[in-house]
Amino acid sequence: MKRWHEPLAVAVLVGGYVGAFHRFGLFDFADEGLQLAQAWRVAHGERPYVDFHTGYGPLYFTLQGALVRWGGLGAVRAALAAVHVASAVLMFVLTRRLAGRVLAWVAIAIQLAFFLPVAPALGAPFNVPYPAWYAEVAGLGIAVVLSGSSAIGIPAAVVAGLLVGSTCAVKVNSGLLLGAGTVLALALQPGSGRV
Repeated sequence: MKRWHEPLAVAVLVGGYVGAFHRFGLFDFADEGLQLAQAWRVAHGERPYVDFHTGYGPLYFTLQGALVRWGGLGAVRAALAAVHVASAVLMFVLTRRLAGRVLAWVAIAIQLAFFLPVAPALGAPFNVPYPAWYAEVAGLGIAVVLSGSSAIGIPAAVVAGLLVGSTCAVKVNSGLLLGAGTVLALALQPGSGRV
């Protein structure tokens, strides 16, 4: 089987699962309601930190406000589905690279069972537009890039830096943790002179 068939199968599986629940109600008004209300405010010209208080970065509100303007809740949920698919594909590729094909499929099963659950009385937590979902994709992207070869070159370090910076602009604490981990991973790479 070609190397890209399995990640494509993961994308179809996770995309179908998440897509099947795209209309599955509000998980929690305080969580999803607040996120969507703030995105709505940005879509209608308000600015975070000036017109309302928030703990998230400006890139998050730029993205969410644009989605709300473009297509409302449907666009937000479609973007979340794409984020979950990207996360699953990156996790599959990383796990397959580090632990083999069987454990990569086990990782996807665990993701579906524990990290993308459906709570029948409450809704689907993966439909809440948490900034952490974007940080997860960036973290997995960095791990895939940095695990791609034994010596990390300038292009990989630049991609990692861009993902860290973007994450800081979405969710500052996640970006800082991701940045610290990335710097440590680069410093501990074979041939870095720091091992």
